[in-house]
Amino acid sequence: MSSGRTGRRQKNRRRLPGPAPSTLIRWLKAAALTLTAVCLLGLFSTEIEDTDFWWRLRTGQFIAERHSLPVPDPFAYTTSVATAYRGEEQVRHFNLTHEWLSQVLMYAVYVVAGLPGIILARAVLLAALCALAGFLAARLSASFYLGIAAACATASLAVTFTADRPGVVSFLGVAVFVTLLELRRGWWALPPLALLWSNCHGGFLLGWVALLAYCAETVPLRPARDMAA
Repeated sequence: MSSGRTGRRQKNRRRLPGPAPSTLIRWLKAAALTLTAVCLLGLFSTEIEDTDFWWRLRTGQFIAERHSLPVPDPFAYTTSVATAYRGEEQVRHFNLTHEWLSQVLMYAVYVVAGLPGIILARAVLLAALCALAGFLAARLSASFYLGIAAACATASLAVTFTADRPGVVSFLGVAVFVTLLELRRGWWALPPLALLWSNCHGGFLLGWVALLAYCAETVPLRPARDMAA
């Protein structure tokens, strides 16, 4: 009898519930994802060094308070000087107006959270760029950890563009467009995103480049589909 009871106890001990392998894998992935996100935010949270930052912040304040674009530039004494070459007035007008929304948003963040808010906003934008690159890499390779590696590889390049300039919006805009085009869903969001992007930075044309590239990709597939039909 005692040997039988001992055998049953040993079997019960062996059957004690433990963490399932799938649960453990999910926890490891969540930990890796969290650690990567924290590292990316820390990597991009550098101090403000852009010498033009004051001008962009002051321009955003000018637009927000006067509800008009800064043409001519009210913060440069050279704006009243005669043009040096043909077409300079158009170039100057473009340079002063194509980033107006980014400058207003930058000023709004500064009013709410000060310089730390500016740094955090920049870090979030660049981290989102890396996250989208990692997401696409993980989806195409069917490997979560390759996606993490791709996000880190993107960060190694993006860290050289940590200046507080509206150009950061174009980096993220390209990533968003490519992600939506790759997923083959959410295309209804492309027009409003393009409208928003076009008022933030002149690099919105890169969105059209991405769209044309995906359109061109489908051209060679049409004959094969017709033959299959």
